Amino acid sequence: MDDAKTLTREIDELCRREKIKCHWKEITDCSLNRACMATREIWVFKIRKRVDWAAALHEIGHVMCDPEVGDTDPLAVLDRECKATEWVIERYQNDLDLDCWKRMEHNITDYKAKVPNLPADHPVHTLLKTIQSHIPIVAPSFGRKPKPPK
Repeated sequence: MDDAKTLTREIDELCRREKIKCHWKEITDCSLNRACMATREIWVFKIRKRVDWAAALHEIGHVMCDPEVGDTDPLAVLDRECKATEWVIERYQNDLDLDCWKRMEHNITDYKAKVPNLPADHPVHTLLKTIQSHIPIVAPSFGRKPKPPK
């Protein structure tokens, strides 16, 4: 199990280095994680698990690579989410666990579903293939017990 304090220190140090103000939210806070490039701030839940750490990195990714635009067009939102996710993968791919990859797949798939007539050459397709390559596929057993390894 990851040490939440160590992961929190990593985020705090990265924010200090990049001059980003981090606001830690309680788990009871009903708002979503978010970032603001204009003020270089992020609002993220306190870290309990590695997936929370990855979510904080994602918000830092927004500050580091998003244009400061308020465009709510689904395609523009998908583009920003892809860039922040790519930023995390490029830098922390080897530190992400299965829960991190599954959360990224869920989130990107959700944003992708909101874009009508998404072009076949949009980078989200490649990004999802990269993410899915880290998620093992388990074939259904249909009630049979798996054979022991030889």
